[in-house]
Amino acid sequence: MKTFGRIFILAAIISLVALPALSIDREQWKPDREKMEKIRHKMEFLRNWKLMDELKLDEATASKLFNAMKGFDERNRKIMDEGFDLVKQLESIVEKGNGNEKEIQALITKLRTNMEAGHNLKLQRIDAVARLLTVEQQAKYILFELSFKREMVGIAGRAMNRASRPMRGGGLEEGPGPMPEIPEE
Repeated sequence: MKTFGRIFILAAIISLVALPALSIDREQWKPDREKMEKIRHKMEFLRNWKLMDELKLDEATASKLFNAMKGFDERNRKIMDEGFDLVKQLESIVEKGNGNEKEIQALITKLRTNMEAGHNLKLQRIDAVARLLTVEQQAKYILFELSFKREMVGIAGRAMNRASRPMRGGGLEEGPGPMPEIPEE
């Protein structure tokens, strides 16, 4: 009986703490554009610094690579922003239940086009990298990009005080340790 009482008290405490946190509006947690730009800038700085080290790039190659990547990053942001807007529109229509089939299908078509644009941009990035790097560096670049994105998702999740979430493979995504300090400009 003592164990049941302890579990009951623990459950009550958790629910008292968790319920207010669950009722917080998502928009309150959304950072403003200026803060997001600073975060993006720091992430790009960190990525470039780590890439230089990982690929053992000389200054000339690093400059060419980072200039090329900057253009791809900007186009990727536009595609992603457009995709997020389309998803918000689709969510709104579905939640309200007031969309007609043509309107929903048009949004789905736009989302598909957006996803294809994102995929094509990734392929173009790989082609651009291939023109600048050796085959071994290309392989390291691809592996680095995949790893770095997972690392940034983990950091972002922890920064937003999110719990670990299941990944596609079924395991939990824990992410790396603390983010290294990045100098302010």
